[in-house]
Amino acid sequence: MEDTQGRFCPICKNKIEQDVVQCAYCGAEMEPAESSPLTTEKIASATIAFPMPPPVKTDLLIPDGSIAVFLLDMSKPIAVYAIDEFILGRASEGSLEEIVDLTPYGAFSSGVSRRHAMIRRKKTGYEIIDLDSTNGTWINEKRITPTKAYALTNGSTIRLGQLRLQVLIREPTT
Repeated sequence: MEDTQGRFCPICKNKIEQDVVQCAYCGAEMEPAESSPLTTEKIASATIAFPMPPPVKTDLLIPDGSIAVFLLDMSKPIAVYAIDEFILGRASEGSLEEIVDLTPYGAFSSGVSRRHAMIRRKKTGYEIIDLDSTNGTWINEKRITPTKAYALTNGSTIRLGQLRLQVLIREPTT
């Protein structure tokens, strides 16, 4: 019989201790157990309760003219940038590029390449380019063609292999 009681990591779904602040399996930050309402998810024949993240307050987290990258079920961004371009992938020693290292979020097991995709700023917003990754890139669940630029909009969901991210964009105020 599968254990369905207790607290589970919203990222890797492993059972964690009630009072931990970081998952021992994947390193994801945990919200305090008492303040998180629960949601349930059916897995096979069991129902498991997972903490729901609090709503994202983009005005407080994202400076004007910046883009933030979130894991889909986290309330805090894993990266916030106001630079012209950066890479989504897995960091490697000696790299001189600005890279959002997704390794702590299960990137390797999710099929994220070292240099998976590039996000860059254009005059009209941001765009994403798949850098000929092994396992592909999707925007809002539509696969994109490698090396071709696609516009990103505020709230777009990006999937790198099996890792799902969301981007929030805060346009500069004039």
